[in-house]
Amino acid sequence: MQKYDNKGVILVRVNDPTGLRASQLEVVNLSTNEKIVLTDALINLNRNKLQLFKLPVGQYKLSRYRFHSYASLDISSSDFSFYVKENVVNYVGDWHFEQKWKNAQAKSVSYEVRYSGETLQEFRSQYEQYLDSWKVESFIE
Repeated sequence: MQKYDNKGVILVRVNDPTGLRASQLEVVNLSTNEKIVLTDALINLNRNKLQLFKLPVGQYKLSRYRFHSYASLDISSSDFSFYVKENVVNYVGDWHFEQKWKNAQAKSVSYEVRYSGETLQEFRSQYEQYLDSWKVESFIE
C-alpha cells in the first residue's frame, strides 16, 4: 500500500444477515462533520468479508444506514466511535447489523461491534506483503 498524507485505512468486516438487498453505511468525522458513505460495505458479495476503506485522519461515528431504496435510518445514537490514524490499518471491528421491518417498511436497524482475532489473522494472511510498510492497530492487541 502506498503512503497517504493525512489518511489512513480502516479494516472492517460488515454483516447484515437480515438485509435482502444492498445497503450503504455512512460515517461522520466528528471533527469536521464530513459525512462519508462506505459505498460497498453491504453489497451482497461483500457481506461478512474483510473490507478496507481509505479515510481522512480523525475520529468517526456511524451515522446512517441507507437501504437499497435510498431510505435511511439514523444510527448515530450509539457511543461507538473509532479513530483513523495516518498510514495505519485501523481495525475498527466486525460490525453486525440487523434490520427490523413492519408492513414492508424499515422500522429500525440495530448493530453490534465485535473484535475478532480471526479477522486480524485473515487480514495478515491475505495482505502480508503490506505489513512491512503499514502498521496494523487494533483495540484487541
